[in-house]
Amino acid sequence: MERSLDEDLIDGAQTGDLARMRAADEASKKRRDDVVRREMYYNAAMASASFRGHADAVRLCREWGARSYDWAMARAAAGGHEAVVALCREWGAADFNRALVAAAREGHEAIARRLVNWGATDFDRALAAAAENGHLAMMRACHEWGARDNDRALIAAATRAQRAAVELCHEWGARDNDSAMAAAARAGDAELVERCRERGATDVDSALVAAAEGGHVELVQRCRECGATDVNAAMVAAASTRQNSLEIVRRCQAWGATSFDEALIEAAAAGNEEVVQLCIAAGAKLLEKAADCALMFEHPDLARSISELTEKNATVDALLRSIDVS
Repeated sequence: MERSLDEDLIDGAQTGDLARMRAADEASKKRRDDVVRREMYYNAAMASASFRGHADAVRLCREWGARSYDWAMARAAAGGHEAVVALCREWGAADFNRALVAAAREGHEAIARRLVNWGATDFDRALAAAAENGHLAMMRACHEWGARDNDRALIAAATRAQRAAVELCHEWGARDNDSAMAAAARAGDAELVERCRERGATDVDSALVAAAEGGHVELVQRCRECGATDVNAAMVAAASTRQNSLEIVRRCQAWGATSFDEALIEAAAAGNEEVVQLCIAAGAKLLEKAADCALMFEHPDLARSISELTEKNATVDALLRSIDVS
């Protein structure tokens, strides 16, 4: 089977294989591929080569007409390739903030400092990006430059269960512990959830729903023990995922949840057949809508089984009406 320009060109760019890139380009020209389409792939190849630090491949893409220098600079910054970052700037790349955030997310402090020297100023977004991956030195650099949105960074760190980064944000005065607790619950970090509670977080309902969405059974139980009551929202959230969803939905049902129609729709969209069956058995009525959702999200077998059940119920209803009439 003949490979397309994008496959061979980008594979070559990722490995720095200039011969393969040239062969892919020649084959594309012989096929008379659309020029605009080729330019799009040249730009994508330049970004791929930049991320891997293949400067010669980046230059070759430029020879062919690639001009997405900002994209390439951001990818080079993410990959930690200072020379390619400088090359893109030389050619006219100017979105230093985008590149700064990319460098911060991967902890490339030297590149970040160079970008700041060139004029990057989005320190708060860079701080959050660094916190998300737990790059403490990078976080401190952002704080040194003037980043002050510690709550945003706190939530970003909690989302990835970066405990040391969370602690650093607290040292700097971050206070949105409710949002951080929910983020930690979604990530399944019970210890971090407790730390947030110790810091004053009280919104156990949001944490309950987040834990259910993340499929974390023990955390769901813990939130319930701490006083969370929004079991309907938790059941619907659990139905939308595949991790431990049946167990969490069952627990919510035992605690009094009744939103089976909403949970049915979410389960159908997620292709979660066991939860679909539970919701129908519990009295959910929106079977036609559920079948449509299952089909829309490419779960044809589930859509078929729900539709068959819908038809069966309609037959039974018609029979019962005829009996009533007679």
